[in-house]
Amino acid sequence: MATRPIPSSTTAPRTITTAEAVARLETVIDSVAAGEGDVILERDGTPKAVVVSMEDYRTTLALREQERKAAAARWLREFQASYDGRNDDLTEDEIERIADEVVRDAVASMAEKGVIRFRSDRDDRQ
Repeated sequence: MATRPIPSSTTAPRTITTAEAVARLETVIDSVAAGEGDVILERDGTPKAVVVSMEDYRTTLALREQERKAAAARWLREFQASYDGRNDDLTEDEIERIADEVVRDAVASMAEKGVIRFRSDRDDRQ
């Protein structure tokens, strides 16, 4: 039975300076790609970045996307819960009247600000 290499994410990361990383970039890349662990890059004693394998990077991207979708789903559920039942007492005619009023007010406001202009049939005849 063939054994699989240990994923780099389970190997303790090594820490090197950014200067050392620049001097040994090919070695650092080959080491990480071979699953020998992530490499933390430090500048002035402070961690600034991490070199990880493409496999780990893809996994990170997938996890970020899952979290983004989960957050969007949570927001949608909260929005639906806050909306449920609101305005159920309005008739279709009332809803249409309110919508027409909102549109008229918005158009009038935009026309007043000069954002939009209207042309009448009289303008075409002149």
